[in-house]
Amino acid sequence: QGEISLVKVQMLLDEIERRAAAEIEADLWARLAKLLDTLKASFGSVEAFRKRFNEVATRHFASGWAFLVADSTTPTLKVLSLPDHQCVLDTHETVLLVCDVWEHAYYLKHQNRRAEYLDRWWAVANWQEAAHRLDQAG
Repeated sequence: QGEISLVKVQMLLDEIERRAAAEIEADLWARLAKLLDTLKASFGSVEAFRKRFNEVATRHFASGWAFLVADSTTPTLKVLSLPDHQCVLDTHETVLLVCDVWEHAYYLKHQNRRAEYLDRWWAVANWQEAAHRLDQAG
């Protein structure tokens, strides 16, 4: 009488899992939308951001990094490059994306063609993590 069958338990667990997945997906889309809106507000468009990021990374002399950062003092995003082992972690900026522009990152596949490397880098940029970091930054 009061027993719950294993089938009913499994159906309940499946429903909980489905709802949780839907909530996670909705949260992810909301974070990505916020990132997209912030990129547009900061750079005018996603394409303008990408162009700026590529320019900064391509023009960086020698070894270092290109960053997309959220500035906690303003509601905007910036593109920075830093040489060698310098880092933005001790500043008021939160790293959203980072691209390694040291030659060891791309030389075997692209030799000295940094621009070609950057074109391919966009395929592996972690937008979900960038959106999460922006959300955490405030």
